[in-house]
Amino acid sequence: SKRSRDAGHSAHLALQETASTLKVMGMVHTKLGTLDEAMICFQEAIDIMRFNFDEMGSGPIVFSILSRIGGIFSKMNKLDEA
Repeated sequence: SKRSRDAGHSAHLALQETASTLKVMGMVHTKLGTLDEAMICFQEAIDIMRFNFDEMGSGPIVFSILSRIGGIFSKMNKLDEA
């Protein structure tokens, strides 16, 4: 029904907004130098996107977050993980 379809769309939108918020929080933690906290935020955002969306829906956001994680590993001198 239209109502359940609308509810499903709203739930997906809320999940995307949550992942985006976690990404921004990770960016703030990166700027503050609290890199462990940044990693937690980024990983939670990735988990939300990968669990709830297919690759087409999650790909650009996950790629963006993974590149930020690579930057953190670089700052932590953990280039093998980056």
